[in-house]
Order: sequence, then structure tokens, then C-alpha cells
Amino acid sequence: MSSIRTLNDVNRERSAVFTGEIHSRSGLIVFRWLPAVAPVLALVYPACLTLLERSVAMVRHSGVTQTPPAWIAVVVFVALVFAVPTGSLMVGHVLGNVQPVTRRQRHGRWAAHLAFTAPSMLVAMGNFARLLNARSLVTPAWLVLWSGAALFVLLSPQTVVTPIKTPGLRRLPLRTFHAISAAGILVMFLVPHISNHTTAIWSGATHMGVMRVLRTVYRSGTGEPILVGLLAFQMISGLALLLPRVRINKSGVFDTLQTMSGIYLFVFLTSHMTAAFSARAANVDTNWLWLVGPSGTLLAGPSMTVVPHYFLGPLILFTHVACGLRNVRFAGSGSPLPSDRWAVGMIATGALVGSVILAALFGVHVRS
Repeated sequence: MSSIRTLNDVNRERSAVFTGEIHSRSGLIVFRWLPAVAPVLALVYPACLTLLERSVAMVRHSGVTQTPPAWIAVVVFVALVFAVPTGSLMVGHVLGNVQPVTRRQRHGRWAAHLAFTAPSMLVAMGNFARLLNARSLVTPAWLVLWSGAALFVLLSPQTVVTPIKTPGLRRLPLRTFHAISAAGILVMFLVPHISNHTTAIWSGATHMGVMRVLRTVYRSGTGEPILVGLLAFQMISGLALLLPRVRINKSGVFDTLQTMSGIYLFVFLTSHMTAAFSARAANVDTNWLWLVGPSGTLLAGPSMTVVPHYFLGPLILFTHVACGLRNVRFAGSGSPLPSDRWAVGMIATGALVGSVILAALFGVHVRS
């Protein structure tokens, strides 16, 4: 007699293959310290950015004979920068599949979700600090935040906590409204906005021309209040849906991607909206030149802080939407493989879109 496999069954099977079981003494020692790894990664993130900025400066000012070593340094430090969210993602996924679950591991999983947002969280802190005329406090605040997070995780007791197997069914209506709101935001703003950014690969002037047309919709007297309201609801409802899911005792790869991309989008949108609305309040046009500066390229500036922020934004958006649609497709077909392939393809598309936008931000255009 055959049994029906659910999406949770598939996720559990794949998590078992991905994580395995921890039996050895060395494995137990690793798991004792593993919960604090993500906060430590976030702690060193600004230092990784500084190294990247110095390596880019080396490329700009190196002679012909020194260029290859300088480019090697750029590649190495780019890898270090992106190792922070990647490492946090891996830690969060592993901690989401531990049996039994201790309080330290639970706190470590929460910390991993927050550390995953480090690229956009640092930008958000800079935006808020600029509003308060306290830019010098960003680095000290960052060090205090993540040092405290690491200590909090390490000092958490090793007592076993009761895991949650599945989110409450009473949240189903909220999930439906969250999905409807997401569809509205995608159609009204995000799809046109992301598409607009990809046109910058042709030229900055093309980007600004397309943006002027699109603004007649999402910046209109009717459209903008609706959009802001939808975004606010999306962020609040997303947090409400995320909180119980982070505590699930068995989290598949796509489950982890969905919760981590969700919290990342919350931080990204907070940062982006703060920067955009504060600039508009100062009568600054938030067009292409606002993004790249008067030089027309982010590479001319001294800071690389926004580079991972701008690349990961589209990638994370595509990832979150892909994970949500994967669940819908699986529920309809009952077969995980086509749904997984479709989701992976969509995530890869997000990486491609992010790369095209980043290339344009670096001054690469078909027409100058």
C-alpha cells in the first residue's frame, strides 16, 4: 500500500542527506560552537569590505605589471564578503535540522538569520546614522551588536527545548493575504522597477527615461499610497509568518532559503525606503545618477558597502518568490523534482539579473 508524500516529507529527506547525523565527539564539539559562527561572520563583515575596497583601489592605481596580483586580491576579498551571508545560510540550515534542539542552537539559528542580512543591515544602519548625523557611530554600534549577539548565543543554556513541527494552521489566511499582497507589489512596482534597472546596461539615459514613464504609475497620487500600504503589510505579515517557521525542528533547504530571504527582504526594503524617502525629503531626485554618483560608476567611490547590497537585492527577491511558488507548484503536482528545478532556475535568473544591474552600476554600458 503506497503512502502519499507531503512537501514536509520531501524537505526532511533532503535535509537528512544534506546535514546527516552528528554522532562523533568531534561533531558534538563543533555543534557546541557552531551556533556562534554566524554572529562572528557578521562581526568581521565590515573588515572584509575594507579589504575589498583596498584591493579595488590597488586595481585602479596599479601599473600593468602589478594588475594580475591586484585582481587576484579583488577576487579573494569578494569571496570573503559573500562568505558572510553564505556561511550564515549554511549554519542556519544545519541548526534547523538538529535533533534534539537546545536553546543555544535555537538562538544560533535566529542569529544566523540576522547575520545573513549583514550586507543590507550595514547599509540600513548607515542610512539611519546619516539621518541622525551620527555616521561615526556605525562601526562601534556594529561591533557592539554582533559581539553581544555572539556572547548571547554562547551563554545560552544547552537545555533541550520543545521543537515546533509545523506552523499553526490558523496562519493560513494570513499566508493567503501575504501572497495576494505580494502579487500586487510585484505587478505594480517590483517587476517594472527591476526591469527598469536592467535597462541601465544599455545606458544611464535609457534607465532615467524608462523610470520617468514608470513613475507616473507608482509615484502617482493614487498609486504611491497603495504601494506603501502594501509594502508595510507585506513586511509585517512576513515577520508574523516567519517567526514560527524559524522554530520548526526540520527545515528543508528551500524552507531555509524562504525564511532567510524573507528576513533579508525586510531589512533590504527598510534600508531602501529609508534612503529613498529621506533623499526625496531633501529634494534629491532618486534617479540613476543618485545611485552611481556623478562619476557614473560605483567603482569610483571609496566605499564598496552598497555593492553586495545592490547585487543581493534582486537575487534574494527572486529566491523568495521562487520558494513561495515552489510550494504552490508542489501542492498542485505532488512531484518535487520539477518544482525544485523550476525554483533553482528562477534563483539562477535572479543571480543573472543582479549581475546585469551590478555591471551597469560599475559603468558597463552598451552605449556610453
